[in-house]
Amino acid sequence: MKELEKVDQKGHRVSLFVEPKDLKNSVHNGQDCVTCHPQAKEIPHPQMKQVDCSRCHPAAIAADLKKSIHGGASPKVKLSCTHCHGRHYIRLVAEDHFFPCKNCHTEAAIHFKASVHQKASKAGKFEAASCHDCHGGHSIRKAKDPESSIYPMNLPRTCAKCHGGPQEAIKRTQPHRDIYHLYMDTVHGRALDKSGLLVAAVCTSCHGNHGIRSVHDPNSSVHRQNISKTCGKCHAGVEAVYEESIHGKWVRRGNLKAPACTDCHTAHEIRRVDTYKWKLGIVQECGMCHEQSLKTFRDTFHGQVTILGYARSARCSDCHGYHNVLPSRDPRSMTHPFHLLATCKKCHPQATDGFTHYYPHADYEKKEDYPVLHRTYVIMTTLLIGTFAFFGLHTVLWLPRSLRERLNRQNSALPLQPSAKQTAGPSLKEKTSEEDRT
Repeated sequence: MKELEKVDQKGHRVSLFVEPKDLKNSVHNGQDCVTCHPQAKEIPHPQMKQVDCSRCHPAAIAADLKKSIHGGASPKVKLSCTHCHGRHYIRLVAEDHFFPCKNCHTEAAIHFKASVHQKASKAGKFEAASCHDCHGGHSIRKAKDPESSIYPMNLPRTCAKCHGGPQEAIKRTQPHRDIYHLYMDTVHGRALDKSGLLVAAVCTSCHGNHGIRSVHDPNSSVHRQNISKTCGKCHAGVEAVYEESIHGKWVRRGNLKAPACTDCHTAHEIRRVDTYKWKLGIVQECGMCHEQSLKTFRDTFHGQVTILGYARSARCSDCHGYHNVLPSRDPRSMTHPFHLLATCKKCHPQATDGFTHYYPHADYEKKEDYPVLHRTYVIMTTLLIGTFAFFGLHTVLWLPRSLRERLNRQNSALPLQPSAKQTAGPSLKEKTSEEDRT
């Protein structure tokens, strides 16, 4: 009877009618009513008690729920199985990717709808992360609980379930491989794992939590136009300097080719900037955009020394700065004529005004801009080619005579060879004549 109902403790009317199709389409299809409601064996049956799901499901699930934030760990919240799974129309977890969390966590649900995880789920990729993949199923705990899956110390491993290694990356067609181990070897990962610093950046610090978007989405926290603000949540001083630099201004104007934080420091492989490997590598990194400047830098003494692996020589950031890169015409620039001598004195304390006439990026091919350097290049190149050509021709002409002289010396050093008659001995006729005389 559809009119069958009762009044709960709060005075609300609750329908007791169950649609047969709901039970038929649920995971409990094939089960009788008395499986969950043993009191219904008696007709008329007594007052129904709360269903004890642990009669069929493992007791460990009930134990996890009891310790969770939903099961009584929080005095304000205490939910039963039916709050999340429903009553008679219970579906498989894989069929309900969004799960019923949206009924209570409406704000988080709104953000999650726009995330890459929800979009992947709508596209039929049910292996995409859902609420319980990150927060847990029955053992959901507060974010500040050290045993929570989203506690800072545990969060990288939680994300690593999907972004942990090559096999997971290939399965999900991700462009990056083994993100988890790359992150754990960075300054952030080491600060978290080795030093236990909970303030170290973790996955959600950069990507967000419920509303994780694609890096190509302009609203994403890791989009090129937003990445400086994301990093600035921890590195506020650096962000302020970068925003005033030529790179920061270009990014704000929509030039997506301009360098952002991740271009120089990378995203999941951030290293200490005081290591020799990073110091030498940043020169090549600057050359990715400034190809001609890198070419001319490599022709200088500073550039040649860096090629040999010495990081103590001047690099791009030593002269131009790193976060505060400005055009040379800007009075605040380290390479402006007002500050150029002071910049040189950082490495050359005895530097004079003559140091400022040094061309760090001179291009000898530009005759109009550097006429003296161009003429010097032509003269030295001509002298070098002429010298090698002259002595090369001299060597080629001298080679036959040298070989002939060597053969003559070898022949003159050989001993005289005896004649065939001297080496053959007396003949038979000579021997007979000698015997007759005797």
